[in-house]
Amino acid sequence: SGGALMWAANKKAGGKEQLILGVVLQQHGGTTVNDSLNAALARSQQLIESVQGGLTSATIVKKGQVVGEVSDGLGGSTPVVAAADLTAAGWGGLRSTLTLTPRPGGLPHSAKAGAVVGTLTIGSGDARTSVPAVLQSDLKSPSFTSKLTHF
Repeated sequence: SGGALMWAANKKAGGKEQLILGVVLQQHGGTTVNDSLNAALARSQQLIESVQGGLTSATIVKKGQVVGEVSDGLGGSTPVVAAADLTAAGWGGLRSTLTLTPRPGGLPHSAKAGAVVGTLTIGSGDARTSVPAVLQSDLKSPSFTSKLTHF
């Protein structure tokens, strides 16, 4: 059946230690079992170096970048921005979902600029990375006049 090896390696990317798991199967080399095991070791090392070389981190959203808005329901809105850079680990061509989740308990009717209104997240499980989403400017409740003229 040839040499087989299951392995684990690490690389720091995206500010975190990333765990890389792999396996090689049916590695044939020479005429002895030891030759096949050595082939499995050599090919595993090549895979580890390749994956570690390709794994990198990138800034997905920059601090201050608009990621959404809070609508007052009457045509007005207040921009929501990332409170910090959102950085994630991965490799070229990787696709992942970016999610903006409102804070628990709902959004306020009014709040000062910089108030946390949600969380911006990319990835899932242990690979998930999040930053707070904050108001770019003051959120003001619609005026009485606005409420009267927009029904």
